[in-house]
Amino acid sequence: MIRSSATQPDIALLSVGGVDLTTSLNLAVGSKDDLYPTFYSPYSAPGTPPQTVEPDFTLPSCYNVQAPMPGPQKAAAFSDETLFFMFYSSPRDILQEVAAQELYNRHWRFHKDLGMWVTKEPEYNDPSQTGPGTETSETNKRLNGAGEKAVYTYWDVEKWDKERKEDVVMFDALEERQPGMALPTAATGARE
Repeated sequence: MIRSSATQPDIALLSVGGVDLTTSLNLAVGSKDDLYPTFYSPYSAPGTPPQTVEPDFTLPSCYNVQAPMPGPQKAAAFSDETLFFMFYSSPRDILQEVAAQELYNRHWRFHKDLGMWVTKEPEYNDPSQTGPGTETSETNKRLNGAGEKAVYTYWDVEKWDKERKEDVVMFDALEERQPGMALPTAATGARE
């Protein structure tokens, strides 16, 4: 083997640590035939078929994970604050649409004039309730069907917090959407 290293350097590489791999692994290096039909693994006996060479193992259970839900279905589990973050941090993106639709499903409406999200407070605006903290006859007034005076919660982008106040909201200033509108699960340029 050492003498052949000068004339056949490729065969010399098969000698590792003084062990001639050509004889110990029954490799027919000098043959004109392909090597792979006779050599399956250094750990198999010569002539062993390849199906018995495959290692016997089991896949750990931590690798058996379910595929995640598509993006729009995940949004129902998010908090309002997370949805507002998605809406304001992803302009003109599918994430903004997903967040807007989920906020709409939660009874938030986008005020087009103010550029803020608004929702009517049910505990302050329920006419069947009486007592402290409930509405008065002045609080919840319909303005000829064009608007309503009530207690609303606004999402203040500057403070990044909800702000409750009594206000008059005109219905034509609110963006309208279809409840439960289907959104695409994947789109070009969309992040999931």
